[in-house]
Amino acid sequence: MPQANGAIQPQSKTPAPIDALSLPGLFSSDRFDAYLAATSQNQSRAARLYGWNVAVSNALWGDFAIMEICLRNALHVCLSAYAGRDDWWNAVPLHALEVSKINEAIRAARAKPGHARPTAGDVVAELTLGFWTGLLVNKYHQRLWVPALSSAFPHLTTTRRE
Repeated sequence: MPQANGAIQPQSKTPAPIDALSLPGLFSSDRFDAYLAATSQNQSRAARLYGWNVAVSNALWGDFAIMEICLRNALHVCLSAYAGRDDWWNAVPLHALEVSKINEAIRAARAKPGHARPTAGDVVAELTLGFWTGLLVNKYHQRLWVPALSSAFPHLTTTRRE
C-alpha cells in the first residue's frame, strides 16, 4: 500500500494455520487416505495421527543414522583387516552389483571439492546402508561373512540368517 511519501508499505498477512481441514490439500490423497482409513475417515484424528507419525520418525532418525554409521564402520574395519588394506574393495571378491556401487561411490567422492584422490574413508562414507546390508546376505556367506564380517558382530548369539 503506497504511503504519502510514495514508499510501498508491505501488507502484513498472517498465514492461515495448518489444521486438519487443510491437510488433505497439502498431501497427495494417497498419502492422507492411509491416515483417514486408519481413523475411520475422521480428518481431525487423521491429522493427529500424521503428526504423531512425523514425531516418531523424527525421534528415531538420529538413532538410525548412528546405527548406520556404526554398521558401515564396523564392516569397513573387518573388511580392511581381511584384505590387509583400506581399499578392500580392490582385493575382496564382490559381485557386479556391489562393484558398480563402489564405482559410483568413488565417482561421488571425487566430485567433491578437494577430493580428486578420495581416501578409503571418503568412499566408505558415500556407500548407502543398502550396500552394507547387501554384504550380509546369503551370496556373501562363504566369501565375506565367515572369514571377515562375522567378527563385526561379537555378541551375536544366533546365525547370520536369523
